[in-house]
Amino acid sequence: LNLLPIVLAQTSASLALSPPESGATPLAGTQGQGAWAELRREWPGPSLDSDQNRGYALQWFSFSAIALIAILFVARNMLRRARQDEPGKEAL
Repeated sequence: LNLLPIVLAQTSASLALSPPESGATPLAGTQGQGAWAELRREWPGPSLDSDQNRGYALQWFSFSAIALIAILFVARNMLRRARQDEPGKEAL
């Protein structure tokens, strides 16, 4: 049972181009010379507008407001139960 990790190398052109009879073992994920140009990507730069950041801020402030309301609701119910359980006091 071979549990060794697979080595992925996209920059080792010498092993990928060597013939099988040379004894060099090509690494997993390597291909011939023509494939190197296909691996190259021109990724777009990050967005410079602040609208997305404002949206995230609004989202997290909304989450915190919902959490605060839930905490206050639970605390109110706990106080009501504690008052009802006290001897000598009537329920509100």
